[in-house]
Formats: sequence, structure tokens, C-alpha cells
Amino acid sequence: MSKNLFLGFVFLLLNLPTSSHAESTAMTSGLNWLKSNQTVTGTWNTELSSSTEFYTTVTVLESFIALSDASDSSVVGRNWLNSEKAESTTYLAPRIKVLAPSGRDISVDMVTLLSYKNKDSGWGGYLNQASNAFSTALALQSLRAANYPDLTTINNALAYLTTNQNSDGGWGVNVDSTSNIYLTAIVSATLQQFPQMTSIATAVSKATIYLLAQQNADGGFGTPSTVYETALAYIALIANGQTQGLP
Repeated sequence: MSKNLFLGFVFLLLNLPTSSHAESTAMTSGLNWLKSNQTVTGTWNTELSSSTEFYTTVTVLESFIALSDASDSSVVGRNWLNSEKAESTTYLAPRIKVLAPSGRDISVDMVTLLSYKNKDSGWGGYLNQASNAFSTALALQSLRAANYPDLTTINNALAYLTTNQNSDGGWGVNVDSTSNIYLTAIVSATLQQFPQMTSIATAVSKATIYLLAQQNADGGFGTPSTVYETALAYIALIANGQTQGLP
């Protein structure tokens, strides 16, 4: 699994609504396990993960945020994350998303991220890199987490995504690229985080139709079905309330 794919997956997982308190025992047990496996530097390394130290740490910290955990583990982890080098959208966006809710100073990261916005209102990975749906979705998620006040920038970025949706309802790697399950799920879940104005609601509806059409006879998604793509598709569909017909 590539770093970018992993990042998109965990962002989607962490945007789901918080589960019922009926699972509090399991959650407490899980949090304790995570804390016991934190390194002395504040990270969660790759020994027990399929991703990099940076993204693994981001994922754990986002789970802490979702459960309102403000323990020393959270503080030390954010300290480490704040000190790490982050230059691309795929590093800046997750760091902003984790540090913003804690009140950390994210001004430098925000200036850099906003400088990557292109004239078409989308984002690429770096300055002057062509816009793509993945980078734009990540940027939007971080702006939302930071309560960024410029609604024009946000609405234009949302319009970039909806305007560049393929006729089949999906999104591809680049503008006019063939739709795929991975990017369609990421963009759809991102759009669902914002007020459902007509253009967004229509785009999400079309994406839902696309995703449902990709479901295989075995219930999975992908060619052939994979755990990863199936999880992504289900997250996007469930977030949109599409549970009818799903196994």
C-alpha cells in the first residue's frame, strides 16, 4: 500500500461519526494498547504498522482526537509531529488536521498549503503542481479542521471537485482520468463533510451510483475484490446513508 493510499484511507476512517458509548470498554482497551506502544520520542513506529512513522502517528493522534483524549501520549505525539519536516500537501494537510484542534500554531503550514492552491482552485502536491482530486480533498479536510474562514476558497475548491467529476459519477487520478473506486470514495466522503448545497448533494449522489455499480457479486469492491477498496467504498456509502442493498 502506498503512503498516499494509506493516508486517504485513514482520513476517511477518522471522519466517521463517533460510535456508541456501548463500546467504551473496547475503546478504552484500544487506547491503552496504543499508548503502551508509543515510542519514547512520541511516535508510533512502523514495526506494528503497514505505513510510515509519520502517517501511523497521524492516524493514532486522530483517533485520540475523535475520542477527546488529551493525555500525555497525545501531547508528546503532537510535539513530535510538529517538529517533523512537512512540505507536500500529503504531509501538510494531515499535520494541520491533527494540530489545529489542539490549538497549536499552524500558521506556517497554512501559508504553505494555501500557496499550493492553483488558479483553478484545486491543489496539487506542491507549488505549481497540477491540481488533482486527491490533493484537493486533503486540503479541504485540513481547512475544515482549522476552521478556515475564507468560504470563497473553500467553495471554489468544492466546485473544482464537483466540476471535474466524470460523467459516470467517479473521479480519477487526474482531470479526465478514468474513474476509480479509491479516489471516488475519498472525494465523496470529503464532500459529505460540507453543507450539502445542491451541487455537492448531486455530486455525492452520482458518486454513490458509481460506487454501487462497482460492487462485485461477492459483495466486495475492486478487480478482484480487495479489503482496502471495499472498506473505502463502504465508508463513503455508509456516510451517505446508503445501507440498503449492502450485504
